[in-house]
Amino acid sequence: MTRHRITIAPNTPCFGSHQLLVDGHDISRGVRSLRLSLGPGEVPSVELKLGIVEIDRMESEQADLYIPDFTREALIALGWTPPAEASAVPEDS
Repeated sequence: MTRHRITIAPNTPCFGSHQLLVDGHDISRGVRSLRLSLGPGEVPSVELKLGIVEIDRMESEQADLYIPDFTREALIALGWTPPAEASAVPEDS
């Protein structure tokens, strides 16, 4: 598992809100919840739930996929590589 530098700053930028940095990238707005586990002599473990709708199965030959910018940035900060942009497919005349 890849290790990351995590910084949690409470009451930032205002009272009652928190800032979450992963390797220096602020992913606060893409995260729905965070669970932190600390054990003596163990590396801390952080479980993040991102703002993504979970789907078991969906099939479509023509669907637009929208990932909010904040969620996209959070995924990239965690090591996700976005797929290459597909070139436009010409429509049949």
